[in-house]
Amino acid sequence: MPRLALAIAVSSLPALSADHLDFAYVLVQGQSQTMSGSSSDLREAAKLKSDVAEPYLWLRRAGKRYLVTDPALVEQADALAEPQRKLGHKQAELGTRQAELGRRQARLGREQGELGRAETRAALRGTDRDRDDDAARELRRQQHDLADEQRELGEAQGVMGREQAKIGREQARLAREAQEKMQALLDDAIARGLVRPLD
Repeated sequence: MPRLALAIAVSSLPALSADHLDFAYVLVQGQSQTMSGSSSDLREAAKLKSDVAEPYLWLRRAGKRYLVTDPALVEQADALAEPQRKLGHKQAELGTRQAELGRRQARLGREQGELGRAETRAALRGTDRDRDDDAARELRRQQHDLADEQRELGEAQGVMGREQAKIGREQARLAREAQEKMQALLDDAIARGLVRPLD
């Protein structure tokens, strides 16, 4: 029987202050969920898929769970989550670039290993001095080239590390903003009678 793999994109926000620990939300839209909360929050929100038309917003605050299906409010929640998703795409692009650097690093490691074995063989042979001098010069040149490439890779990794730190700071800022705005959205929805309590 063929296996069907469904990609579920989950954007999880970083941990926030103690004031936000008892607030969670999951925006469910097809195979995509945007959330701030725990994996149990995600599972609980996903269980509603068979009973609730999508998209919908599941929320938890102060131990109480709520469901929002009002299209305007769900759209508003989606707009609040958009900056997080865009930043997630940047993180994915950075991850792809980091993976490429990792492949290059692995290739360099293999080449350095081969070079080390060649040096050992040359040292063990040690019979023809002129040939050995030429071989030694060639090995030193190759080592120098590899060292240059290693240095370039190190610099590129440093740049990516700084980019990742910048994205992390931006993610934390956006998370705080989204959390505050999502709580305000819940307050408004409760006041207007647009939520369905689930407890």
